[in-house]
Amino acid sequence: MLAAILTALRNNSNAKQSSAQTIVLWGTELLTDTLEQLSIDVVGERSQFVLHLALTYKMVVCAVIASMVAGRMAHIPRKPVLIGTDVIRRLSALCLPLVSEAWQIYVQILVSQSPSPRHSRR
Repeated sequence: MLAAILTALRNNSNAKQSSAQTIVLWGTELLTDTLEQLSIDVVGERSQFVLHLALTYKMVVCAVIASMVAGRMAHIPRKPVLIGTDVIRRLSALCLPLVSEAWQIYVQILVSQSPSPRHSRR
């Protein structure tokens, strides 16, 4: 199995795709962890409720909304879409210090998680 993976990564296109997906995954998880810590700071003792609801919301966003967006954007060239989604995610991350209420955490998840599945489209 390892030999098959290494063979696939010798192809320049596959190597670029794999590295891009790895970077996006790290960024997504870092942003999610930051939102988790932020929920503790913002709502205090209710943070478990907010966090569970936020992570459920994240799964719904990734499974439903992002899939619908992906279907609508299938005809658009891939590179500009990926660059646009990265810009959206970075702008979302820059807005994190401005979050002061629980509803803003949910909006952050919507904005930051919707672009995630775009990087795994073939």
